[in-house]
Amino acid sequence: MEWSIRTLDRGELPGFRPYLLPETARGLERRADGLLVLGAVTGRSACGAAAVRRSGTSAELTDLFVDASVRRRGAGRA
Repeated sequence: MEWSIRTLDRGELPGFRPYLLPETARGLERRADGLLVLGAVTGRSACGAAAVRRSGTSAELTDLFVDASVRRRGAGRA
């Protein structure tokens, strides 16, 4: 199965909202500083997401979700 990981912007939020915590989705909508959101895509479909909040010299992984239909295929590891 082919998949890719890309940085998300708020225009892509509707397809990835099921894979993000509500607070992360709101941060992406308002372009919050220090928020990096990545989306996993297989074919033309969203299949997961991860988010990191950066502050100074530290970062916290806040979201990591891979759809059950594509689990155990390396998306989370990537």
